[in-house]
Amino acid sequence: MNINFVDLESCGSTNDEVWKLNSNQWPSVIATSFQTKGRGRRGHQWQQAPGTQVLASLIFKPKISILSLNWLPLIAGVSAFEATRKILLEDSQISENIFENFRVRWPNDIYDGEKKLGGILCESRFQGNALLGVAIGIGLNLVSAPTVADRSTCSLFEMTRKPEFFDDNYAKNFRNRFLSAWSDQIITTTDSSFDTSAIRTKWLE
Repeated sequence: MNINFVDLESCGSTNDEVWKLNSNQWPSVIATSFQTKGRGRRGHQWQQAPGTQVLASLIFKPKISILSLNWLPLIAGVSAFEATRKILLEDSQISENIFENFRVRWPNDIYDGEKKLGGILCESRFQGNALLGVAIGIGLNLVSAPTVADRSTCSLFEMTRKPEFFDDNYAKNFRNRFLSAWSDQIITTTDSSFDTSAIRTKWLE
């Protein structure tokens, strides 16, 4: 799938940046090494050192009905799990067992066991009753995790013990491959054959 990719050294929020793109440039992904105004649900702020997370947003117009938009955080979370698993298994002799506790918590959190590994933020815009498009932001901890008052956090390095995550070239390569697989799966899943039962089954697995 042809997805436009933009890489910014830093920005306020990737979800804000993607809305600046003309719709004829969609689907697009904007990624950055650092956000100054990164946010989660209910306006929660997320800050971390540059280069320690996957920070990106996908913008596109899904083919699903407006009533099905509530499924997007779950679709994005399941897609994040499957993209991460695929790349890590391709890259090294990692046991499938490390993914036993990897799960998506409704509506938008990615966890390894009881520790938050990342999060999803979906924002839709309308003109009247017509959907203009959807921005899906993701933050995934690579080598360290932000301190959060009400929950434990972790990173992919803590989960896998792969020292390669501290290599800038590997980390960027992982990020780009992850975003390609993640965004492609989201768009493919939300085509005209959208099946909520299939998404629910993958989530419950």
